[in-house]
Amino acid sequence: MADTDLPPLQLQPALRDHLLQVFARCMPPDSAEKLLTATCAKLGQPPACTTVRFDPGRETFAEAAQGLRDLMARRAHAVSADAATAATAATASATANTASDSDTAMTAAAHIPPIIEAVPGVPELLSLRCDRVSPVPQPASEEVLVDAACGMAVLRGADVYGPGVMGMTPGIAAPHTRVAVYADLEAKALRGLAKTYMGRKLFVGNGIAVRDRTEFFQQAQAPPGVQVFITEPLFRNPSLDLRGLEDRFFLQNLPSCVAVRVLAPAPGQAVLDMCAAPGGKTTHIAAMMRGSGRLVALERSPKRAEELKRFVQAAGLPWVEVHAADATKLVQPPGQAAKKPKIDFPCDEASFDRVLLDAPCTGLGQRPRNVCPTSAKDAMEAPQYQKKLFAVAVRMVKPGGTLVYSTCSFNPEENEEIVAWALATFPHLQLAPQSPYLGEPGLQCPGLTAEQCALLQRYCPTGRADTIGFFIAKFLVPEA
Repeated sequence: MADTDLPPLQLQPALRDHLLQVFARCMPPDSAEKLLTATCAKLGQPPACTTVRFDPGRETFAEAAQGLRDLMARRAHAVSADAATAATAATASATANTASDSDTAMTAAAHIPPIIEAVPGVPELLSLRCDRVSPVPQPASEEVLVDAACGMAVLRGADVYGPGVMGMTPGIAAPHTRVAVYADLEAKALRGLAKTYMGRKLFVGNGIAVRDRTEFFQQAQAPPGVQVFITEPLFRNPSLDLRGLEDRFFLQNLPSCVAVRVLAPAPGQAVLDMCAAPGGKTTHIAAMMRGSGRLVALERSPKRAEELKRFVQAAGLPWVEVHAADATKLVQPPGQAAKKPKIDFPCDEASFDRVLLDAPCTGLGQRPRNVCPTSAKDAMEAPQYQKKLFAVAVRMVKPGGTLVYSTCSFNPEENEEIVAWALATFPHLQLAPQSPYLGEPGLQCPGLTAEQCALLQRYCPTGRADTIGFFIAKFLVPEA
């Protein structure tokens, strides 16, 4: 299966023009065009690996890997039973959905357990290689239409859950029907669609429907749980339902884990996670601190802060402090009359050994995606908010402490250009080497030398790691 078999990420024309202008500040215009085109093509594909974090303090790598194998084996057994039921039912009714021997073989081949490997420098990660399935499955005759987010999740290994289902064709008249799953790339379908969708859509795999169409849509709200078990995926991504296992496993992209390793939190330290939801990096930091020290996790949205609190509790980390707070309000802006910030928890300036600013960003590095809601206006506004947060982050770090800045965007305006601005605005800051270093050097934008770019860690989807787009910079605040 060639990369071109899945469409590239479609950027809004104004956003594409803006990104080309930004990249052209780092390289010749023709190189900028080639890089952006190649990046968008890769963003339409899943990353090369799925990574799962575990706690080496509780179990060995071998034990964690076996736990994942057992989880995948149980799921494969359940799916095989459903596929057998579907084949029997289809044969009995002589429908076009009869599961042939080749379909069964394809299902079995697609669910061969992936090889589980270690990641150099990140001993708490299990890496599962996600190869493309060959031959490519041909769509079943009956169709389940899902929203774009659900469709992209299927490409990364997920089954189809109720809230993502928009429509089912009338032929899905009995449970255990073999179906083709399509993602609605136009977001135009209304829930309850009862015919083949004729808009722009993307085939993401075949599966077995748990319910018939009438039973599914007779309810006002989508039924909970899995509604289509994916049996013939396009990529050999593992389907990992980790609900109830939050204290053992956590799905986390490789660069996100590297960012926490670069931060290097240690037991007994005071650590601030400024923009913490949904909590993957927070719980990773907590694991490295081994329950000793102080970890403060902030989230501006009260709803997301409550979800974060529940998540860290489920992960067995009651000592982590979670607060609903806007991190830009932790300190008074320079030049304003001194007054106490409006926060109800102790969070003094220059009081943290480690500060992680995983800044809100455009999310342009997320993959797989074939549609992009980000506008040029969004891309131009993001760096301004990131600078506000960074200015606060610098003031929260103790002398001799560390500040790590990261985003899940490939946009230099949110990455290298923020670093250039930071070094010019806060001349006492020092860029520091990163370990582990699994990405590539930063792009040389105005204000950065080649030596400084070599200290940055850029993850471009076209790069050797084949991950989501991501960026990491590590700064040291020197002793007074």
